[in-house]
Amino acid sequence: MQPKVSMVVPCYNKFKWIGNMLDSILAQEWDNIELILVNDGSTDGTRGVIDDYLTKLHDRGFDVIIVDQENQGVAAAVRNGLLRTTGEYVCMPDCDDELDPEYVSEMADWLWKHPEDKWVICDCDRFNTDFSYVGNRSQNQSEKYPNKLLESFFFARNLWGVWNLMIRTSYLRDCRVVDVFHVEPRIIQEPQIWTALVLGGATPIYIKKPLYKYYPREDSFVQSSLIYEKRLEYVNQRYLLIEKTFNDIKNPNEYERFLLDIGIFVLYHFYLALFPQYNESATSEKLIEVLYKHGVYIEEINKCKIDKSGCFIAMRYLSDKLMARNEVQCKKIVRKGSGRIIAYAGFSRAAKRMETGLINSDIRPDVYWDIKAKSGDIIRGIPIVQPDFKSLSNEDIVMILVWDNLITNIVTEQIKKASDCRDIVYYDEVLDYLTGCYYD
Repeated sequence: MQPKVSMVVPCYNKFKWIGNMLDSILAQEWDNIELILVNDGSTDGTRGVIDDYLTKLHDRGFDVIIVDQENQGVAAAVRNGLLRTTGEYVCMPDCDDELDPEYVSEMADWLWKHPEDKWVICDCDRFNTDFSYVGNRSQNQSEKYPNKLLESFFFARNLWGVWNLMIRTSYLRDCRVVDVFHVEPRIIQEPQIWTALVLGGATPIYIKKPLYKYYPREDSFVQSSLIYEKRLEYVNQRYLLIEKTFNDIKNPNEYERFLLDIGIFVLYHFYLALFPQYNESATSEKLIEVLYKHGVYIEEINKCKIDKSGCFIAMRYLSDKLMARNEVQCKKIVRKGSGRIIAYAGFSRAAKRMETGLINSDIRPDVYWDIKAKSGDIIRGIPIVQPDFKSLSNEDIVMILVWDNLITNIVTEQIKKASDCRDIVYYDEVLDYLTGCYYD
């Protein structure tokens, strides 16, 4: 008989979307599912939609547990759901996303057949708020560096969501996830779950299939907090939650304390770099203070280098060192004759993070391309225009500065169809090149 999978779904005011999630749960190929729906004081009719689906869910053979509570926030909703799980495996999808029919079966089947593995991660398809497809990110550094999971986590080289995880319940208990669960801040649950699982020491298995459909909603806190001060507060809350969970589980040693201290800079750059108020120079000064405090790679990383490379490239170098990624084979990028260096896409978060290092390097772009570009747009003196693939020559170099496979593949195809230009450089190759330029 199939092992039981407990699915904890926090629900709050998602009347428009929860039906899509419940339909995708009904379509699961796995039969033994315990569905725990935690209604966090919804006032928009979400609870009524749940009632409408109860007969269908029971007819499908699923065990259904409904927890009604006064509004306490998503963290409390997840915790209260986890307290009621009885399955051998646990997953925690959001109520406003959708699941592939194989979401449960692919991950649960792996854990069933591999009792030595403790948790698995699936890939996800990502969409914009207008439902347009962004792509999927098939990258997980824990797969490449299984003994460096803590470093992968703190340097953001893993995905941070919990909706694409499935965890063996026994491992969840061993990691004390529920025991040390914090319900404040109310709006965040992911960091403490990831922190506990990483400290548990088991390396997750990565399933390279987009089994989850992630839809960012305009009314979500992360999407709606477009004011710099609100996003800064959110970042600080994420970090505080990581720090609290870490300290609840163990007393960090000196090296772990260093990773905790460096983690805040990773979060700052990840969430704040797109804001004009973000002060990279001030961040680099604080980063140097942490490096001096812990006596880590001071000779290789200094204020002058960070000012030229930017914090992101400096942290890339540092994480490479800490993850023992010492022999990186960098692709040689050399300007050809009168050819241009073109950076695609200039407005992406990926491009923004490496912007300082790219602008100050010997591969400074002559032009940025981006489908969002408008007449007169400029980035640090470099024009940003609409892509013009027909203008490419065989002497041009195109750097694709996005990490989503779908977009990368589409752009690559357009380049190859439009011209004889064959010199295409991808996101990780650019990062490795810049890191080598400044620090090797």
